[in-house]
Amino acid sequence: METALIAFLGVIVGALLNEYFRQNSRIEKYSAKIFEKRILIYEELYQKLDESNNIAREVIENPILSKDERDQIWMNAILEIANFTDKHKLYLNEGISVHCIASSMGVEDIFYMDAKEKKKAENHYYSAIQEAKEMISKETGLDALDKYFRSITKYEPRSDIIDYLNEIRNKQKRQSKKGKK
Repeated sequence: METALIAFLGVIVGALLNEYFRQNSRIEKYSAKIFEKRILIYEELYQKLDESNNIAREVIENPILSKDERDQIWMNAILEIANFTDKHKLYLNEGISVHCIASSMGVEDIFYMDAKEKKKAENHYYSAIQEAKEMISKETGLDALDKYFRSITKYEPRSDIIDYLNEIRNKQKRQSKKGKK
């Protein structure tokens, strides 16, 4: 009787373990597919931000554009990003989507600002877009993977240009921290 009970418990434990491992395997299989799809969607969002950046420069700097043309061009650029984030909201972080859209608001008015306000508004827009790109890099895990690969290779590229770029980035970070205080 005791042997039958042990055998019965063994079958139950085996079935439970089998189900546990089967579910984990299924989760891993779907996770890989979802991760790949998210990467592609975030890559496209990143490209859309670059495209909107080019349009923003045109809207901010081109003196030939009328107010209506400026408004229409920029509204189309924002709608492109908004429609994209709505279409892919299942895979996109809501905060990042909102940031990408909200940080683009008001660009069409920068052209009409006085020089001091204009520079401040331009810097705000461009830094918000840069923040969005950094968020995308972190959300997709590419930032962590890059750090991981660098830790493996132990290679740190160096040149005068890279040193200057790092100096500018560090200066911007310090200024950003001062501005938030």
